[in-house]
Amino acid sequence: MTMVGLTWVGARAFGLQVPLGVMAIYMPIILLVTSLPINVAGLGAAQAAWLLLLPWASGPRLLAFQVLWHLCTSAGILLRGLPFVRRVASEIAGGRDAAQTGGA
Repeated sequence: MTMVGLTWVGARAFGLQVPLGVMAIYMPIILLVTSLPINVAGLGAAQAAWLLLLPWASGPRLLAFQVLWHLCTSAGILLRGLPFVRRVASEIAGGRDAAQTGGA
């Protein structure tokens, strides 16, 4: 529900007058479509879903918002994973050391 709320606030700040209820209904669909590996020249199913599901917003504004939305969610995922990098790196190094000593 947090993602729906933050996306709705971002859309409003970007000038897209999307009702909160509509955003709550369409966000799970858009996220599902975004996971599909369909892509032609960088434009894919996610952009089509945004354009089809939110017809009251202009195409260029909606696509610009979608690109910004994608960058913000990617940055959030990156920030969420940073605290685990040190532990994962040490586990990878430990596995590599175990493989080298076990094979010798």
